[in-house]
Amino acid sequence: VFADALLDQGDPRGEFIALQLDRAAGNGTAERSDHERVTFWSTGLVVEYALPLSSLAQKNTDGVLRRDIGFDRGFVSEILLGGSGRFASLASAPEWQTIRSVDGLASLPVKAVVALLSSPVSRNLRDLELPTKVLEALKAERLPFTKVRLETSVKDPWRRLPKLEHLFVGGVEAGEVPKDFFAGAPPGLKTLELDFVTTPSITADDLAPLRALQALHLGERVAPSALAGLMIEHLETDEPVGALRAWVDQLPTLASMTLSYATSEELLEVPKAFERYPNLRRLHLRGTRQAPNLRLERAPTGQVRLEVSLIDSPAWLTRLRPLEALSLETLTLVEGEIRHQTEPKGGWEVFKQRWMTALQEAWPMVACQVSIPL
Repeated sequence: VFADALLDQGDPRGEFIALQLDRAAGNGTAERSDHERVTFWSTGLVVEYALPLSSLAQKNTDGVLRRDIGFDRGFVSEILLGGSGRFASLASAPEWQTIRSVDGLASLPVKAVVALLSSPVSRNLRDLELPTKVLEALKAERLPFTKVRLETSVKDPWRRLPKLEHLFVGGVEAGEVPKDFFAGAPPGLKTLELDFVTTPSITADDLAPLRALQALHLGERVAPSALAGLMIEHLETDEPVGALRAWVDQLPTLASMTLSYATSEELLEVPKAFERYPNLRRLHLRGTRQAPNLRLERAPTGQVRLEVSLIDSPAWLTRLRPLEALSLETLTLVEGEIRHQTEPKGGWEVFKQRWMTALQEAWPMVACQVSIPL
């Protein structure tokens, strides 16, 4: 109704809301996404639609927002704050009522952050960075947040976060969590991320309270045996792809895993893994040393869909040859950060066609496509 009223008034925001509502309802198309990107993101109209909160968002050197604001059904729903001095004056702004996710609170004055989190305007906020000093200053005994990023200095956060489903512990500097840190974890905790965190001599008994855990991200190396007995479905680690076999043998419930790789030779392990472990449905390989990120997903047909992040040179397309041993259903070149970039010379269609030609030359027997997600 609101979108229709705006359209009747000739306000382009009505079209923006309608496009987002269609996509949320599963009726979006590539053409509509392209139109939304060109009409609203590339022109900066989304910055206007997110005011006044967009004035607090982090910006790049050109002053153009990167992926620092997000929208849901036409209204701003997430924001990465950039340390603006105006934050305190906007801490009670009614526009916060549509925000569900916020990051960057650690760089802002504690008093102003506490004022925001204590205000009714933040009642829909569920995903946030929660500095230890802010957590200590909040008066509420029970906090409604479900996805929280905490510093390693936090002590026993579980009592005040009974609805926690996703916890990130870490920071810029390495820290250590004690062996009994997980003892009070709420039963609803499904995802745990440990970044720049050491867990000294951790054992399976120490992790026993995490029986309901479904996803685990390890920033530091932990022996696979420490996770024995957990029913983890997704594991993310910085270890190389060569470690895949040890992890899957220890965790037979794994359906998705994230590892790293640097050379095409390391990819030889991938076809073997998909053949040996039928429960493994998705594999995400983070490329290092200029190697592209790869996402592989086993389709219902048994074939594998491969997504390759956009790279500087088409030469890497031929270095993926070890993956020919897979029965590839599709190969998609994906660029997810492009919506805030300047339109390339010749336009997006020329850009997509140039890469499509490179894909077809490197992989002539596979159905290829180029995707530029909104």
